[in-house]
Amino acid sequence: MIHSLRKSLIEAFSSNDAHERAQALRLKPLIIFGPQSSLGLMHLKKLLSKGANFILAVDDFCQDKEIQGIPVCNSRKFLKIAPSMRDVVALDFSQTPYTQALYKQLAIEANIPMRDLLEVLAAYDAPSVYEPVPIYRERTRARADDWLKLSEMLADDMSRATLYSILLQRLEYNRNWLKEIMIGGRDEYFGQSSDSNTFTMGKKEHFVDAGAHRGTVISKLLGVTGWEYASIHAFEPDRGNFTALQHLSPFPLERFFVHNCAVSNKQETLRFSETGTMGSHVSDAGGVTVPCVKLDDTVEQATFIKMDVEGFETKAIEGAATLIATQRPRLAIASYHYAPDLLDIVAKLQSIAPDYHLYLRHHFGYFYDTILYATPRNDWQPLSHAE
Repeated sequence: MIHSLRKSLIEAFSSNDAHERAQALRLKPLIIFGPQSSLGLMHLKKLLSKGANFILAVDDFCQDKEIQGIPVCNSRKFLKIAPSMRDVVALDFSQTPYTQALYKQLAIEANIPMRDLLEVLAAYDAPSVYEPVPIYRERTRARADDWLKLSEMLADDMSRATLYSILLQRLEYNRNWLKEIMIGGRDEYFGQSSDSNTFTMGKKEHFVDAGAHRGTVISKLLGVTGWEYASIHAFEPDRGNFTALQHLSPFPLERFFVHNCAVSNKQETLRFSETGTMGSHVSDAGGVTVPCVKLDDTVEQATFIKMDVEGFETKAIEGAATLIATQRPRLAIASYHYAPDLLDIVAKLQSIAPDYHLYLRHHFGYFYDTILYATPRNDWQPLSHAE
């Protein structure tokens, strides 16, 4: 599988066929499969505002007659009216293996071509995460040689297959490339059992969560370890999220330190887009300002650092250079918000800890969540003093 994926990737780097196919969708009447999926809810309204010509939505569970002004019908009715439709294209916005297989078969039965939602996102310059999909693709293509070099730095074949597949998704506008490598959210950052596909947690972890949201990952940590840990430092600049984080537990948590600030490579104040969601992020267009700190100035001990700071990871790692070099913690770092993030994060980490073993896993059927796992060990186990 590795060799065929690499060959496909090299071909995709030199081809613009996928982008041209996507642009042709601007001329077509469109049918949306799965309009109430999270990706449908995220993108449909914006696509309509950009002029996408959706003429029908197919959903077996919707009780409304319309969604965003688009007529809705169930699968059975769709099959009855499909023969009267001409020159239409169906788009799959669904996410689960069952619904994706269902809609694929539905399109076959209706004799209507089906394409992936990423193609219509590209056609109308909709965002991937923060960058428009075509820009995300072009910035990926521009560093083709660097991606191939990165593949040789990864610690196992699963990491290489993951890298090739996520890049092919970007270049080909097709989520199907992820099917063989996606491992789901259960093991994201760390697993919930000893046979997980990512890190196993010890019961003496000095855990640092940069981008703690409302304690989502910390709650998982407490559940996995049975509330056993050495210390927890949680950093969250969004005020609403921080308030929820402070009330994570109904009783006081010992050695639990919460910080209402962002993390960076220096102490500074930056503008911040505060949304009360996981997507709050540093932005020049932000409506508030937040203080930033270096992890090196704030945390004394770390055996595990989790980072998801919406594209600010490289600066956050730079601000933790001493902590990483001296404490040698395991790292789980979100690496997908902007096209070159993974390359930049690896380059920065290599300058600090060149002997770390690098693994890559992907946890969702979309541009996110690609996580870089870095460890001074050559396995998924805790550091000896954190077991």
